[in-house]
Amino acid sequence: MPFNLFAIAKDPAGDIDNASLMRDLRKDARFQQFRLFTEDLHLPKTTIVVMEKDGWRVSFDIRPGEHMTLHLPGLKKAMGKNAAKLPADFLDYKTEIAFGFDDDPDQLFTDDVIEVGEFVRGNYPGVVIYDQYNKGLW
Repeated sequence: MPFNLFAIAKDPAGDIDNASLMRDLRKDARFQQFRLFTEDLHLPKTTIVVMEKDGWRVSFDIRPGEHMTLHLPGLKKAMGKNAAKLPADFLDYKTEIAFGFDDDPDQLFTDDVIEVGEFVRGNYPGVVIYDQYNKGLW
């Protein structure tokens, strides 16, 4: 079953964009086997970054400020006591990266899913990765 994770980053300078993401992914040895490209979507009209290997894809949709889909105060409230795990300045975070993983019924790409999460965490210090399905942090 395909699934999405949401990375919420502070990004005060607005440095996270498709070009910087693609540059960082290309430099990472873990992703050398992936084909990396952008794809234009029509609804909503946006450009996403896509990594593809053996017919399996990961897509990244960077959503700054007013384009974020998560409502941070609502997310913090919904997390209840687990909200204590969030950074103190979480409500100041202004960039969301939605990353979607294709279906992987044979679990051939489990390591790649983990590596994408590690990549996001390593490249965006202080990032919060939210798993909407399990309603928790990743």
